[in-house]
Amino acid sequence: MKRKIVFLSSFLLFCMTLSVRADSFSYHDRNRTKTLALDTGIGFTLSPDTFLMNFRSDYFMTHHIAVGPLVQFGISDNVFLIAPSIGVKGVFDLPEEGFAKRVKPFLQGGAGLAYVNVDRNTGDDDDMGFLMNFGFGTDIYLTSSFSLGNNIMFNILPVKVFDDRFFFSWQFVTARYHF
Repeated sequence: MKRKIVFLSSFLLFCMTLSVRADSFSYHDRNRTKTLALDTGIGFTLSPDTFLMNFRSDYFMTHHIAVGPLVQFGISDNVFLIAPSIGVKGVFDLPEEGFAKRVKPFLQGGAGLAYVNVDRNTGDDDDMGFLMNFGFGTDIYLTSSFSLGNNIMFNILPVKVFDDRFFFSWQFVTARYHF
């Protein structure tokens, strides 16, 4: 079931990308210093296997460095995951002109907590632990304020949470708005 959802979502995103022309939207590379950006995304996690939703807020201290909270929610039939963290993001500008100017790759990392609730036949069981995460992604700006992208996170749990020390999350569609 999860493979079908991932395949269908990826196919829809690919079709939407093909239908959008870069010159359809006005864009100018603005200075991000002291601006706020909000984004949300969907995807999945592995170990535990869940449908993922994320919410993030970034305050750009400089044009290339942002700090802010990230909350990852993972939901499946028997697992609920919530992983709030505070992180730092480094955004890079590509030196190219044209469409490449709209592409903004980034690296990110942070620390927080991970709470997992598992519904078992014998009842509910939950566990919580410290979380360190890092990852990378890309935003493609459709306008000067709105972008679509994706994001991969590697979440490390120094103390085992349900015998796991790691979970992977991929937000394959993110939408971001800069104020």
